[in-house]
Amino acid sequence: MRFEQVHPLVIHIPILLLFIGTIIRFIALCLRKRSSLSFLLPTSWVILGLGVITAWIAIIAVAAWIEILYGNLPQDIAAPALDNFRALAEYRHHAHYAANGFTIALCIDIARRYHVERKGGKKWFTKRGLAGLLWVFYLFSLTHLIIAESYGVSLISEEAEVQKIP
Repeated sequence: MRFEQVHPLVIHIPILLLFIGTIIRFIALCLRKRSSLSFLLPTSWVILGLGVITAWIAIIAVAAWIEILYGNLPQDIAAPALDNFRALAEYRHHAHYAANGFTIALCIDIARRYHVERKGGKKWFTKRGLAGLLWVFYLFSLTHLIIAESYGVSLISEEAEVQKIP
């Protein structure tokens, strides 16, 4: 099976899950006082959790695909496809930043919620300080996700030009 056939499944599903999960998490923050919408927080955690898991699977799959595709080819054959090696490196860095950031943000989010509800955390740092740090991580991760996606689009379009794919 070629990577082009599984690319939408492996790459775009994590992007969608992380993006939608972050939006639902933001909505849950804005509407947290409404008891009828209390399901939004656990829903966002499930979606973000699935997004984090699939993002790490995608990072591993892309690394394996690059090694299989370009690692075994002679340099004169692989060189046209790797003309923009800097964009590939930037893509991988931003994908790692996004996956790490979402992983850390989700862990902080769940731990903060547990501490506030179970341990009765009423200190400013637990309620407000960690919430601010949490949103810094979510926004940092979302920014790097969008940047990685833009690099990915440029790499796919360049590869299509090299291979003359219509």
